[in-house]
Amino acid sequence: SLELRKQIKEEEFDLFVKTLDPTIKNPSEVIFVAFASVVWREVWKYGERAYKYALLDIGHAIGSIRISAARIGLDAQIVTNFPRDFLEAIIGVNQPFGVVNDIEKQHGMVLLALYPQGSDFQLPEKYNIPKLGDVIQRVFGSNFVGYPNRISKTHVDWEIVRSVIDASRVLSTDPIPSIIYSPIRLENNFLSTPTKILDSETIIRTRRSAVDFIGAPITIEQFKQVMWAVVPHFSPIPHDVFFSVIPPLVNLFVNVYNVTNLQAGLYVLVRNPELLSSLHQSCTNFAFEWTLVASLSPLPIYFLRPIADTEMSKISCHMSCDQNIAKQGAFSFGMVGDLQSAFSKLGPSGYEHLHFESGNIAHIVYLQCTALGLGGTGMGCYTDDIAEHFFGFSPDPHELEQSEQKRDENLAQQMQKPTFRSLYHMAVGVPFKDDRYPGFNYEEDLFDKDLREYL
Repeated sequence: SLELRKQIKEEEFDLFVKTLDPTIKNPSEVIFVAFASVVWREVWKYGERAYKYALLDIGHAIGSIRISAARIGLDAQIVTNFPRDFLEAIIGVNQPFGVVNDIEKQHGMVLLALYPQGSDFQLPEKYNIPKLGDVIQRVFGSNFVGYPNRISKTHVDWEIVRSVIDASRVLSTDPIPSIIYSPIRLENNFLSTPTKILDSETIIRTRRSAVDFIGAPITIEQFKQVMWAVVPHFSPIPHDVFFSVIPPLVNLFVNVYNVTNLQAGLYVLVRNPELLSSLHQSCTNFAFEWTLVASLSPLPIYFLRPIADTEMSKISCHMSCDQNIAKQGAFSFGMVGDLQSAFSKLGPSGYEHLHFESGNIAHIVYLQCTALGLGGTGMGCYTDDIAEHFFGFSPDPHELEQSEQKRDENLAQQMQKPTFRSLYHMAVGVPFKDDRYPGFNYEEDLFDKDLREYL
């Protein structure tokens, strides 16, 4: 639901926009969407990994907004490294009445700018922090209304979660890396795969996360179309929302075990060819083949090593905390991010950026699976060390547990190599029919009759 928390005069809003872009001719054409998260809502389920999942959820939301904007002719881009204290002031969650308590605090996450295709709106290379702070105080500094609901009667304070949040936030008092924007103007080609089965509205409104798979194979063409959707070069929307500033930093390591006419084993989809050399240098555990797969051309998918289908499905299950759903599908994949590049380009917020990018990838995979009659599901639990060992980045975790010297040696080696890390995992297959979500008419079945007139 929408809640009006503050009224802003048009001239005040225009002043804020012109502080970001002094040359814009029509500031009122810009729309800002700010995302915030109550990380405590993730802590009860994920514990110390909660912030990762809060960030991944924001990535899903960014993808959703970008796709919706494209459908009505709008471009979008993230306002990169916008100071977090400024963001929280804009949306009013820094106000005393905006916080139930410190643990249930709403954390401002990211600011997204929407504007008509062809707009002259241009974000700055460097923020004028003093002026921007003064304008934000003037425009957004007071008169917010509304109180947040209390989520829990009691709380457990996960200090490590708060430490990660504080370490990855960029504030107005911190050094902020310069950002060189190169706005991408792309045609609206959402789900522009070789075959389009459903219209985008139907896809969006019927998308569900699979609760189980039936163990049936999928075709190589279906596999190819799912992979097609996550490569920015072939399917720019929604990925372009990130790449006016920084190239793709997340690649997919794919476990294939039930795709017809495709050999079972480990593959990698290289979304950014500039990272191919670094991936070669980092994947040292096994003698990977690195063979470009001709049957999947023009996709940049490399075959790394053959593994029998039954064994591959077991490995996929094991790295997903032994969840059977991971082996009942046709393939699974781990999203692997380049932390070193993210930190060098964006500073501490690079950690958040990688998770936003991963959540965005997952979002388009869900939609593409729906378009193809398949199902996808995010792995709520997966083991980083097992996955990273299997993908070739780190030693066997069981060996490290038995030797303190090996642990120290491994740490020293990791400091010298590009730091690729596992961020998020998904599985894809033929979904089990979920009777909890029968086909429904969006307006008639989801809304009471007296509410439909407001749609």
